[in-house]
Amino acid sequence: MNKNKSMFCLFAALSLLLISSCSMCQSDSYLYSKVKSCSYDAPEEHFDVYVDKFYRDLGVFGIYPVRSAVQIVKFSKMDQIKSLTHINALSCGIDNDELIEIYINPYFWEKAPKALRYWVMYHELAHDVLNISDLSDLPSNNGRLMYPYINTYEITHMDQFIEASHELFDSL
Repeated sequence: MNKNKSMFCLFAALSLLLISSCSMCQSDSYLYSKVKSCSYDAPEEHFDVYVDKFYRDLGVFGIYPVRSAVQIVKFSKMDQIKSLTHINALSCGIDNDELIEIYINPYFWEKAPKALRYWVMYHELAHDVLNISDLSDLPSNNGRLMYPYINTYEITHMDQFIEASHELFDSL
């Protein structure tokens, strides 16, 4: 087995992806300040490309939300914050149409395949742009874009992401 494949398998076996909404941001100002203080820009990642594509995809489905005036998408070393070591992405702009605020754990991002990166970005953008909450933790919700728990090995193909995002947009 080559080194990249073995690293991915190890990452997949050890990781349960938890993508979280703004409830933490609104309810725990201390943790929110820790996330912000551990955050940094990553211009080489071009997070704006994900945001722009999200708005374009919404338009294809006839959904035209107001474009947020403030867009903050940064890395934050959440794996270094004691109670957030299991969080790989966090959105903080739900119910605030003027704000997209997303923090991504760089350790997760570095190892995530393209499909999983899109999945996580669209999940967080659905919180911040569309004000959609996470689905409940039921087996019937597994594999849907707003389900907050996914094993990292589950999302490996862009087709999976495309189907899940289209299902969400069709339901709006």
